[in-house]
Amino acid sequence: MIEIKVLESQKEAFEICQKADDYFQLMNGKSVTQEDIEEIFNAIPPSKSLRDKLIFGIYSDEKLVGLADIIKNYPQDATWWLGLFLIAESNRESGIGKLAHEQLIQYSKNEGAVEIRLGVDQKNIEAVKFWEKVGYTIKQIKITDEQHITVMKQRI
Repeated sequence: MIEIKVLESQKEAFEICQKADDYFQLMNGKSVTQEDIEEIFNAIPPSKSLRDKLIFGIYSDEKLVGLADIIKNYPQDATWWLGLFLIAESNRESGIGKLAHEQLIQYSKNEGAVEIRLGVDQKNIEAVKFWEKVGYTIKQIKITDEQHITVMKQRI
């Protein structure tokens, strides 16, 4: 059984991120650090507060296998931003990500969201494929000196 629950423990977040370390290697060129975990828990857009941020643990048969963070009503009311969605390497290709995403969508809808947006770095090709597979479309491409981000969206 897959379920999502609010995750408050940075220790547990660090442990699951270590099991998805390929993401941190791809994005940062190094393993996950405690600073990465603090950023996951504390990074918010300028117009938002930590009350607008939710960190979810993704559980399979009560075992933590993933992590997701969402900013409510960003960049506008009723649009929620999915900032991070990680599944432990050993649990990928099992359907857990799809099922956890469905639960995040249902939770967001119940709380008044009508659209979910997210950004994927061009280096993370598998993520773009996953998000397209679960119904996201490309909204825009943002290019900076450091990143090439595909912004995707899904009406819910």
